[in-house]
Amino acid sequence: MSETVQQIKEQVMNLARSLTTLAPDDTNDKSDEDDYVDLTP
Repeated sequence: MSETVQQIKEQVMNLARSLTTLAPDDTNDKSDEDDYVDLTP
């Protein structure tokens, strides 16, 4: 089980890195940010 947990953590870190690298491009479009605001309760 510990091996699968480590693999999941690595995948999450990889996704986080890819999201952070794409973040500057997304921040230029305010439409995405507005969508997230609408989803807040």
